[in-house]
Amino acid sequence: IEEERRLAAELDRRQREQDHADQLAQREQEDMTEQATLDAQQEASNKSIGIAMHVLLGRVPSEDPEALLAAVNRVYPSINTNTDGLLTYEEFEKAIYQTDVVVPEENMKQAFHSFDLDQNGGLSTVEFSAMAAQLLPRSRPSSQSGQTESPSAPDTPHKNTSHRKAPKATLAKAGASAF
Repeated sequence: IEEERRLAAELDRRQREQDHADQLAQREQEDMTEQATLDAQQEASNKSIGIAMHVLLGRVPSEDPEALLAAVNRVYPSINTNTDGLLTYEEFEKAIYQTDVVVPEENMKQAFHSFDLDQNGGLSTVEFSAMAAQLLPRSRPSSQSGQTESPSAPDTPHKNTSHRKAPKATLAKAGASAF
């Protein structure tokens, strides 16, 4: 009888260990799934911000640093409305809303703050250029003679219907072009 009790206790212990291992494996799988979902959402958000910046800056290839810097230097003064040399979050948000590309506010804040490298609450032209270089859609080879083309309108998310949209006069004045 004592041996049966010992075997039963050993089986019970092994079952608890197996149950615990199964729970850990399930939690790990759930964590990996959650992280993959968050990564996919962040990637989609970055793509939306990149498309908005593409609209804002015009058809500038992200792979051409000189053209990118020229576009930033052309547009930046018109979106830095307080003319202090630093693009505030509010100015950035207004510029993104002017493009009519839907970008969730939390994602805009996250992108803005991640490129505010000196953490001074604003984006300099250098930081804004870095953001554009990182988030602008990459050109892809065209079907003709190896040239590249910029992303087309079908990649653009649905139009922003937010009541916070600002007039497009600033963009037009800056010479930004839509798709």
